[in-house]
Formats: sequence, C-alpha cells, structure tokens
Amino acid sequence: MLGRTAVLIGAIHPPMLLLAWKGLAAMALPGLVALCWALRKQTAPGATAGHHHPSNPLGLNLAIKFAALFALIVLASRAAVHYYGTAGIAWVALFSGLTDMDAIAISLSQLVSDGGLDDATAAHSICIAACANTGLKWLFALCIGSRHLRLPVSLFMGGTLAAGIVGLSLLVMD
Repeated sequence: MLGRTAVLIGAIHPPMLLLAWKGLAAMALPGLVALCWALRKQTAPGATAGHHHPSNPLGLNLAIKFAALFALIVLASRAAVHYYGTAGIAWVALFSGLTDMDAIAISLSQLVSDGGLDDATAAHSICIAACANTGLKWLFALCIGSRHLRLPVSLFMGGTLAAGIVGLSLLVMD
C-alpha cells in the first residue's frame, strides 16, 4: 500500500513526494522488519501451502467501484477545501483512508497539481489516510483473525500505526 501510494504521488506531483516520503517511509519500516522476520520463518523446502486463486484485479466490476469511489473522494476533497479550508481535507483523508488509499492519493495529488491545495497539507492528509487504513486493517485482523494470528499482526500493525504517528509528527515539524 505505502509503496504504491508513493508511486502514485510521485507520478502525479513529484514535489509532494519530497514531503510525504518521511511519513510513508516511517510507516514502511515495521513492514520491512516483519518481512525479514517472515522470510526467516518460511516453511521448509518441499512443503506445500494451500492454493489461493485471486480474483481478476482488472475486472469491470472492480473498475466501476473504484471509479465511483474516486469520483466521490474528488468531490469530497474539493468540497472540503471550498467549505472548510485545509482542515476539511484531514477529515476527508481520514474517512477515505478507511476504504482505499489509491483514490485519496490520486485526488490530493491532482488537487495540489491544480493549485487547489498546498503540498504540506496534502502530504499530512495522505499520512492520516494511511494511518486510518492501517488501523482498520488491524481492527479486522483482531476481530476476524484466528487467535494465533492476533499477536504477530498486532505487533506489525501496531508498530506501523505508531510509526505513522511519528511520521505525522515529522511532517508537522517541517
């Protein structure tokens, strides 16, 4: 999620990435630690895992849902700036981050690119969205996941969320 968000920001408005990278990198650090830990604990050679058949990510149904969500977030972002100024963007980011990071990253990057929002507010808001997204995923894992899944996921997601808060404070200090 965080790498894709950085790529989207960099592709649409590269100067904003210079601000957002601190928060995104801070949040990515626990994930890299968890990845290294998971690679060390891989199953023995020759062991088989269950087969998973993912759905087509390019399917029309998913594309229509993303387009509708993206349109809603663009509308909410522009309305928030118009009616509430930059404070409204943080709330839009918080709620849209609960569902999807791509839409808010694209929306805010375009808003900055069009001159409707400053880079710092957009970068801060994208980190808020990433924290909301991580927090919701953590909540799902705690509520739906098995008992043996809860501790490792809590360590990883809790660390990611804490790092996101540190990343937000780094953005605020700039």
